[in-house]
Amino acid sequence: MNSIKKLTMGLALVLLSASGSVMVSAGQASAAARCTDYMYGYGGNGTCVRYLQQMLNAAGANWAEASYYGTCYGRSVSMEVLATDGSFGGRTDAKVRSFQNAYCLGTDGLVGQKTWAKLCQRVSGWYTNTSYPGASMYNQGHNAGYYAGCSKYGYFALR
Repeated sequence: MNSIKKLTMGLALVLLSASGSVMVSAGQASAAARCTDYMYGYGGNGTCVRYLQQMLNAAGANWAEASYYGTCYGRSVSMEVLATDGSFGGRTDAKVRSFQNAYCLGTDGLVGQKTWAKLCQRVSGWYTNTSYPGASMYNQGHNAGYYAGCSKYGYFALR
């Protein structure tokens, strides 16, 4: 590689790291990195987006829970169940925005540090009573949170 190309690539890396956040596709997140270390948005895809979808489904697993935990003047998370296909399309974008709105996070549709932190907090529990409405979906979201890297926000064990 010639020196101009090396300099250009080096400068690009410096600029990206200085910006503080880089949006990547889930496929680019290495095994050593956590999904929660990256920002995701419309058009993203992969395992991390699938975990995100499972967590979003858990956040709206039943109306009472979604309404109770929504902290923004009684707003609640959409109860629409997303396909967990790992594709950040229009329905995932709408669910992210609903979640952000319910928690007064700003509705930009991007899943960055604030949205990850609130999602992780929201799915940190576990339902032992599997007859509880939404328990299975919620528990699936909990495990997805574990695999996504929610442990960086505090204690978070796989169940």
